[in-house]
Amino acid sequence: MHRFVRTSSAGLIVAAVVLAGCSGSSGGSGGSPAAGSSSDGGSSAAPGASVAPTGGTSATCKQLTFDQVQPLLDAPITQVAVTAFGLSGTGQECRFEAADASVNVDVQVAGGSDGTAQYDSDVSEFASPAPLPGVGDKAMWDSNNESPAFAALKGDVYCSVDVSAEDVPGVGALMDAANNTNNIGDANYAILSAALATVCNRIYGSGNTTIDLSGLAPGPSVSPAF
Repeated sequence: MHRFVRTSSAGLIVAAVVLAGCSGSSGGSGGSPAAGSSSDGGSSAAPGASVAPTGGTSATCKQLTFDQVQPLLDAPITQVAVTAFGLSGTGQECRFEAADASVNVDVQVAGGSDGTAQYDSDVSEFASPAPLPGVGDKAMWDSNNESPAFAALKGDVYCSVDVSAEDVPGVGALMDAANNTNNIGDANYAILSAALATVCNRIYGSGNTTIDLSGLAPGPSVSPAF
């Protein structure tokens, strides 16, 4: 399950991957990602080479490009860490990382029974689940929880995208206006969830794929108290 507080990247096997353009989705554009290297002494790849990612037999996030994910992060994406995901390890986790790997957009996908189980598990842990329209067959986000966390399902393919909200362009200013807290208002977190969900729509090959953060704005509930 995705939470607002990001976990450490220790233990991830960083696979350098040159990702193809988004296949089967609308709005697909953007160039090839730069290659990274293994953090555990494994093989590394020069730009233009590729290393086979792990997992991905039931669902994959390897079709995403850096350019498609970049608008969600205020620091340049420099590498992607790809690992197996799901109960059976047949899904994929793709972490699009800045030079500081703790600043990243984390995409998780799984299919089959793993996908439906992961979706049900995520939603059961949401404090205030609410429908998130326009993503897959069904999607829920964790409203009223100072978090853009969500889970989506199309058929039996689960998808979720996680980012520390303060790493999203424009959000830091909102947090400053909220006395340096995460209390920027449910309306802003709903916008963040919808923006993150466009990445899942690229995975699914349907729905809106345009990231739109233009609606982010301070409101009465996030004004500094004097």
